[in-house]
Amino acid sequence: MKSHYSRLLILAAVALLTGLSMNAQSAWQQNTPAAKAESPATRANTAEGAIYLGYCSYNDFIYPWDGLSLDYDARVGVAIKLPRDKFQTYIGGKVTALRLGWDDSELTGTYDMFIRTSFDGENLATGHGTGKFGWNELELDAPFEIPDTDELVVGYYTDLKANHCCIPRFYPLNVPNSCYLYNGQTDANGKEVWDDCRDFGTMAIMLVIKDEDGRFQDRLEIQNMRYEHIGLKDADKACVFTIGNVGSNSVGSIEVTTTLGELSQSTEVKLSSALGAADVKKISLPINFLGSGKATVSITKVNGKACAEPFSKEVNIIAVPEEVAEAYTFRPTIEFFGSENAYQIPIYFDEYLMS
Repeated sequence: MKSHYSRLLILAAVALLTGLSMNAQSAWQQNTPAAKAESPATRANTAEGAIYLGYCSYNDFIYPWDGLSLDYDARVGVAIKLPRDKFQTYIGGKVTALRLGWDDSELTGTYDMFIRTSFDGENLATGHGTGKFGWNELELDAPFEIPDTDELVVGYYTDLKANHCCIPRFYPLNVPNSCYLYNGQTDANGKEVWDDCRDFGTMAIMLVIKDEDGRFQDRLEIQNMRYEHIGLKDADKACVFTIGNVGSNSVGSIEVTTTLGELSQSTEVKLSSALGAADVKKISLPINFLGSGKATVSITKVNGKACAEPFSKEVNIIAVPEEVAEAYTFRPTIEFFGSENAYQIPIYFDEYLMS
């Protein structure tokens, strides 16, 4: 729990940012319960097919009275703009609910939820509900299919009661385009005035995506791969992949396929430690040196299932015979003098083999 002084500092900073007069109440500061909220069910125990997408961990603890307190009633809004890279894997999936947090154990939270393509845009989806202390999964009025668009704005309106702390982690931390709306403020044109509040707190909004046909169960996102250009012909060589699990299932096996012209070879690897949902790890997987030239390395199966959208990357390979490989023990460094007092080391190209 936050100390008395740290809460005052945070509330003071928020008040400066939004220009509001937000006063911490001495009663909740002096009588903060020590007990934590119960941790929600792990991902494996949630409803089958539900995928959580958002800017906070869905199993974060929520503490009573860890939000903000006002000395007057106010209707406020909280929203965040999700960039395309946050949801593009799930385009075509149906959002059925939002997962929202409430930190007041005495009052019930009320939510008017929305999904838009801009803060002042038309509602593409809506939902209405109430939530108690802790995490609440509130259904939308109708399932919303994620469109092929550049961004989505997800948020809700709620009523804050005087002298009560409400809404945990009120402001998204260091997340651009996260905004707060005070008491329904509008400008001269009638548009809502959303204040940028990226500097405080963490986000407590998540999309719950229903996986009707299993398309989001076994999916990987390859963030990076490192490999050696030179290797022994017809042999495997380790390639280090940085892999993010963007599906709802843990990943226990990955198939890598190397293709060079008409030649192709696939190797399925059983992972020694499963890659859990939402995890990102560096994993060593084999690529095959079928011959010299430009080959393609692809992730073709996950958990034994063929990938609908396989990751592929072109790699430049030099595959040398065993007798050639035995003749080289190190890569030479080539130097030349640019002047009497300076020398340069040119970029070493793997295409050149020198004794």
